[in-house]
Amino acid sequence: MRWKLTNSVLEPPRHIIPSIEEKIIPGRTEEVIKGISLVTPMLGGGVKSLGIDSAMPIRAASIRGHLRFWWRTFQDCADVKALREKEKALWGSTENASKVTVRVQITNPGRPVEYKKDTKANATELPKYVIFPLDNTKDENGRYVKAFTLKEGISFNLHLTYPSDRKRELFTAVKLWLLFGGIGARTRRGMGSLYCGTWTGWQSREKVVDWLQEVIPAGNPSGEPKWPSLIGGRLQLIEKDCHTNIMKLWRGWINNYQRFRQFRVDKHTGEKNDWGHSVWPEPNAIRTLYNSGNFGKDAYFPRGAYGLPILFHFGKQNPLNCTLYGFSDGIMERWSSPVILKVARLNQDKCIKICLKLNSPLPEGWCLKRESDEKKLPPSAYPMADRPAKHGDTLNGNDPYAALFKAMASEDPMTLGKGGRV
Repeated sequence: MRWKLTNSVLEPPRHIIPSIEEKIIPGRTEEVIKGISLVTPMLGGGVKSLGIDSAMPIRAASIRGHLRFWWRTFQDCADVKALREKEKALWGSTENASKVTVRVQITNPGRPVEYKKDTKANATELPKYVIFPLDNTKDENGRYVKAFTLKEGISFNLHLTYPSDRKRELFTAVKLWLLFGGIGARTRRGMGSLYCGTWTGWQSREKVVDWLQEVIPAGNPSGEPKWPSLIGGRLQLIEKDCHTNIMKLWRGWINNYQRFRQFRVDKHTGEKNDWGHSVWPEPNAIRTLYNSGNFGKDAYFPRGAYGLPILFHFGKQNPLNCTLYGFSDGIMERWSSPVILKVARLNQDKCIKICLKLNSPLPEGWCLKRESDEKKLPPSAYPMADRPAKHGDTLNGNDPYAALFKAMASEDPMTLGKGGRV
């Protein structure tokens, strides 16, 4: 039976921010991290999906959930049970209160930015490949939503109270969140990225690498990952001068990913053509399945390694349209991408482009669903099966992740987890 890692916590009353003058419990320390600000616009973050909460745009409960997630990524527990017990001791559970309190003080409420579907009049410079889920969002009446409100320019102070002897691991989680995470929706593609120039203290790519290799444990005794982990993860960091141009860097970075995911060629000349034939093997595998009733020996679905579900769209009302899901314990479910793509600010002049592949457990299997018809993929078609990552010389790689790193940048990725323990 699997243990579901959740971020379920109680929220403080909405109309107040708890006083920073409260009495501190003996053995606890309070720290104020000042000047955290949005680098890229924030999508969602409220109680409703993709909605902005104007009364409380940055929620303490949400931040606590992010910190718990990043805290887990550098734990080297032997199994999920050991992780659960260790997590309960610090972060609490339904039976025990958390020893960490998180409070937010908004110093700049920011400004709303409206995003309108299918228009070039948007004031945002968001990468289209990041916000495409907005184009398929429906309201409670089943109608497509035509406009969303995002937020940019928010700044806040973060008040943390924690056991004095747990400072280092808690602050490691905070720094990982600021570096790799964000706030709101679509943070794994760079939305809601954060910067705190007075606190992180990184001035170069080399300083970031040195710190990561210092705090991430050297190995995972459990072997195969049981939860998303930085231990054994792979990382590309590309340092760039950014000044005020971080949005342009972000768009270019995501555009690299879009070209990789949607690479097409003219089937007659073999030249790159955005309207041509996909070089990925999944479309042909789907055609073979629904024409012959079986997947065939060449079936392969490498893009399932980048997160699920995936909608394969052959055209409006095309009977081949279907969706790829993962399943565990016989239940089809969403599987968050283990790949994080974003641009982080180091200081006023330097940024780093990030491609991080977390060492995450894969689904037990993959399944194609077309209306009420479900077809489980054979193991030979799984993303990490022993095959070339894709057809076509441009996209070759030893596995889907190696191919991704090659497509994103020329620099080889580093493996995380060569340093000491936190």
